[in-house]
Amino acid sequence: MPKNYSLGRNRYLAVKKMNGDLLVTIAEEGSDVKTVTFPSRRCVQFVKTIGKVDEAVINLLAKQYN
Repeated sequence: MPKNYSLGRNRYLAVKKMNGDLLVTIAEEGSDVKTVTFPSRRCVQFVKTIGKVDEAVINLLAKQYN
């Protein structure tokens, strides 16, 4: 049975064990399109890059709206 954690409005993170590995799913309720599932190792790499992704989005938006 997966453990679910709320990420805010209609979004959640679920962790479940499958075939000896942990799978991490980030999803928006009611949307099959807005769902991603990572094996635990890939989830760690994703979390390590969030800061770079945020910075790239901020730079893109600054250039787009100036």
